[in-house]
Amino acid sequence: MYACVAPNNLRYQDLPLLPVARNGWPLKRRWRRRLAELSGDPDQRLALPPVREPVGPAGDAWPFVSIVVASYNGGEFLGRSLEQLFGLDYPAPSFEVILVDDGSDDGSIDAVRRRFAPQLAANRLRVLRNDTSRGVAAAYNRGVVESDRRARYVMKADNDLLAEPGALEAMVRLAEANPRAGIVGGRIYFHEERQRIQFLGGNLDSAQRGPGLMRTPEALLADAPRASPRYLDVINSCMALIRREVFERAGLFPEFFGRYEYEDYDFAFRARRLGYGSLYCPRAVGYHAVSLTSSANDLSRLRLRLRARNGTIFMFRFGSRIRGAIYLLYNVAKIPADLFRHGHSPAALLSGYIAGLRVALAGNFPTAYLTTRPGGEPSALPVLQETERPAPAVNG
Repeated sequence: MYACVAPNNLRYQDLPLLPVARNGWPLKRRWRRRLAELSGDPDQRLALPPVREPVGPAGDAWPFVSIVVASYNGGEFLGRSLEQLFGLDYPAPSFEVILVDDGSDDGSIDAVRRRFAPQLAANRLRVLRNDTSRGVAAAYNRGVVESDRRARYVMKADNDLLAEPGALEAMVRLAEANPRAGIVGGRIYFHEERQRIQFLGGNLDSAQRGPGLMRTPEALLADAPRASPRYLDVINSCMALIRREVFERAGLFPEFFGRYEYEDYDFAFRARRLGYGSLYCPRAVGYHAVSLTSSANDLSRLRLRLRARNGTIFMFRFGSRIRGAIYLLYNVAKIPADLFRHGHSPAALLSGYIAGLRVALAGNFPTAYLTTRPGGEPSALPVLQETERPAPAVNG
């Protein structure tokens, strides 16, 4: 089953290796400040306009949305996830669900065909199958490419997500009110502990930890349900509403990251360079059935290696060489601590960091494009002519 593994800001932080003092870890704080000064901000924060609270479209003005779900051996939970999506408080003629099966062999797709036969017959559900497993990014990309041309937005939804009925409406209303919001995400809780936040989103504030610890602002964590919408570097992409034009301009999800880790962060940072922010929407609520320990001790060797590899690629790709070097040196130096505290394989980590450095230095980061926009700008989707584009919804 595919799962979005995000940093868990509430459970633990790396324990420092210095004696404790009354006011914290002074040497650690000093070196954090120094490393921040050396690394700088590789991608200046977007100068985005203030977030506007939505008034929202009404009646038949709702924009069309294609909801893309990627699944590999989703089991019984896949049916529950799709049931929640078809129960969304959003006009039925204004959305479709595209299920991309990435070579499952557990019978889950046959069960979906039986359970959702009416939706299949009405073309509200489409099932696309890959003969072999190509990875989560490739699966989502196929769904995006084959999304309805009417769609102003594509909603990315994991197959282990249960979305609250009002989630899509809340995200669409917020996106319509804020044209610079390229990606909108919600308030995500653990499925098994529904009062415990999994991940809301965060900012890349640590050159050492890199994408492995996107820090959620403390004020947002303190009162997530009543917080105002705000821009972050990334949101939790297990439930994300993305403007079609972002795919047209930024390309698809990068497949060179492999099966796991950070393809969604890469997409968000590419969108940010084009002027699109990632906006947190507190009224959009989902419950994620990711394992409660999957972000800590029980990472498989493959996933551990890919996390090390892809984190290195990410930091060199979106930061300065200094920032990438700081990330690499810091994490290689703490491999013994990772073994002692978490039981992580030193061989898997070291091979991952080396592989990531090789890719980063080669600088070969292909982005999938399928056509060309007017003026020669590449596009990842067939570009709609202005006469084909739906008119913006009227607020009021």
